[in-house]
Amino acid sequence: MSARAPADRSAAVRHAQRVGGQVAALAGMLAADRPFPEIAQQVLAARGSLDSLLGRLIEYVLPHFVA
Repeated sequence: MSARAPADRSAAVRHAQRVGGQVAALAGMLAADRPFPEIAQQVLAARGSLDSLLGRLIEYVLPHFVA
């Protein structure tokens, strides 16, 4: 990331940690043989969170390259 405010970086780190938690929960659900609809919902939630994280990172980094 660029030289943006430390709060921006901290927010992105927390977001990435939440994504990691969602993926860990997914692994647990698979190991516990949870029903497919529950697993699919968790996959979609994790994917949405990853997409959101990417958007956040682009917002932080892109101005550095455009400026």
